[in-house]
Amino acid sequence: MAAKARIDQGQIASARSLRAWNFAFQAITAEICCFSVAVRLLGWTFPGYLYVIAGIYAFGRINELVYAFYRDALDRLEGKAPRIKLEKSERITLLGIGYIETIVQFGLVHLAAQALSLHRAYSHPLRDAFDAIYFSAMTITTTGFGDFYPDSLLPRLVTMYEAVIGIVFLALALGSYLSFTVKPENGDSGKADDDTGGASP
Repeated sequence: MAAKARIDQGQIASARSLRAWNFAFQAITAEICCFSVAVRLLGWTFPGYLYVIAGIYAFGRINELVYAFYRDALDRLEGKAPRIKLEKSERITLLGIGYIETIVQFGLVHLAAQALSLHRAYSHPLRDAFDAIYFSAMTITTTGFGDFYPDSLLPRLVTMYEAVIGIVFLALALGSYLSFTVKPENGDSGKADDDTGGASP
């Protein structure tokens, strides 16, 4: 994982550097999504192979995000010193942004799955990033209105993976970011561990 390596090497050592790292990925993702919508509105066709490239990029980023929260949760359970010191407000902000980014990144993965499918991929074609992000949000939140659903093998696998990741992501993030407190010892005040943090996406 690129972020893990940079954190271990000290290249990402503060909340500011972590935000800058995340923003680089978020900016790329936003550009891809805006371009996808603009192309459809102009009546052009977005090449399928570009969706495949974007989907590979997005899949890697999703796994990096989930791994970061997973490693952070393990570090806290094992009582290890935080690798990046963060205020609790910063940690909660990272949680929210990371969850939203995961939804958007999965949208790109769904578009890639559609481009790679030989037969009808979804009940209705995902016309652009907006449709894909909508379907992604309905999947990860387990809302599922039924207007879109996967209709071939690869999209079904992606949808199952997203549903599982959504639950795991929230469990790890909420457990690590919101529920951790330090029990008072030797007259300590028992103050919650609000000012430390682990590796976060």
